Amino acid sequence: MTPDPFPPETMPQLRRRAFVAGSLAAPLLLWGNGARAFPRDPDRTLASVRGAGRMVVAASDNPPWVVAGGDNPSGVEVTLVQRFAQMLAVRVDWLRLPPFEALQAVEQGKANLAIGGFSRASVVAQNVAAPTYAYFTERLVVAAPDARSAPDDLDGQPVYVPPDLVVEQAIRDRGGLPVHDPDSATLIALPHWRVAAAGMAPTGIDLARREHVLALRRGENAWLFELEQFLRGQEAAVPDLLEGAR
Repeated sequence: MTPDPFPPETMPQLRRRAFVAGSLAAPLLLWGNGARAFPRDPDRTLASVRGAGRMVVAASDNPPWVVAGGDNPSGVEVTLVQRFAQMLAVRVDWLRLPPFEALQAVEQGKANLAIGGFSRASVVAQNVAAPTYAYFTERLVVAAPDARSAPDDLDGQPVYVPPDLVVEQAIRDRGGLPVHDPDSATLIALPHWRVAAAGMAPTGIDLARREHVLALRRGENAWLFELEQFLRGQEAAVPDLLEGAR
């Protein structure tokens, strides 16, 4: 009797070989169809920045993220941009603009990048630029003078809301009373990283989250990829930058 050319015990091995061969062939087919060109910049932002040796950044004042006053801007995101420019071996030219105009500048090609303590939600809502991934998530929390006075909930409790925060509705949703006179409340709404520096204690009550992003022109994927790779390497440094900016 002629031996079975495909004994049952060898079929799994053949299937594995076929799978591996197909897996290896697929990238080669994609490569031949132009996948090697991705990620791409339709407007060649990354190549232009490297070729010109300069990066134009629209900066909107929003301490501690961006302090745009004076001859040289400073702040957490300014430091990140300077480090990114150093990695690319280019200089930074600054444009000082209000928030919406800064976002418009990147979409209109007047700037390569926009910074200003932007949240992902704010960039998406304006619909004029693309956000990066969130390099830092800021929690807006309720803080108390000390741990012993920290309430379990906000039911009927007045909570002071500083002018730079918009969390009134979140406080109401938790039964609290948002107030704008610091002398009328012992509880205060703060970003989580400010609690200790303010001499306060956390209550464990979170109000909202802000995902901090930088903004760039939509569709510039090679530029976005380069920037996000850099930001991922800087995540651990952001708390220290915030500490130094207080």
